Amino acid sequence: MARKTLPIIACLLAAAIGVVYGDAPEALIGATVARNNEFPYLVSIRVNNNLHCGGAIIGQYHILTAAHCVVPLLNKKPGEVTIVAGTNNLYLGGQFYKPDLYIPHPDYDSDDTWVNDIGVIKLSSPIQFNTRVKSLALPNSPPPVNVQALIGAWGATSSPPKNISPLVRRLGLRVLSKKECESYFNNIKIISSQICTLVTKDIGTCSGDSGSPLAYNHRVIGIVSGGIPCAQGLPDIFTNVYSFLDFIKDAMAR
Repeated sequence: MARKTLPIIACLLAAAIGVVYGDAPEALIGATVARNNEFPYLVSIRVNNNLHCGGAIIGQYHILTAAHCVVPLLNKKPGEVTIVAGTNNLYLGGQFYKPDLYIPHPDYDSDDTWVNDIGVIKLSSPIQFNTRVKSLALPNSPPPVNVQALIGAWGATSSPPKNISPLVRRLGLRVLSKKECESYFNNIKIISSQICTLVTKDIGTCSGDSGSPLAYNHRVIGIVSGGIPCAQGLPDIFTNVYSFLDFIKDAMAR
């Protein structure tokens, strides 16, 4: 949470109940295997061919993801990072691309990983669009509440995290109002640049795929940021993409 809006006591509370921060990326518990081509905009961001994060294609050269996914890549050697599009399977098929530029939000603070947790990766070559590879539109209005949004991701399928699923899994998540989300916590304030979702206990995000897009009505409305904790009946936290349209458009102009 933002230091301007979140008291120190709330930070301690969050840590005490097992907040999943940026260095433990998110995935899906209680989800089902996605259909082929159901998420043509979803990419895997890999380091030395291991899953690092998810992301969304938002243009021919640009991938939208979380800042906590982008910042660790700044210190990687050329050739270590690959972005893979066009496959549901981590170990089979896909189009392979190399990054040209990493653009984390300028106000992202790795010590406060929920705030401004958004970033863009520019690729060194254009994405080849087809039936399996498509871009996802940006939002044109604030995200509605009490609707079911859809996320696709790889990652752990149980809590505590064990095995990573090689196949994309899908999950519908109900978008909560700020008031309802805050009712689950003591002294924690949800800021306008965040979205909360909830299903039920044993269903939600967990370790394995931060940065993956939350979509509604064929637009990306959220980016996986944090879970509190894995699928225990507490809301998951997403970055609100609508709050960062200016940043995204500036990044895509680079």
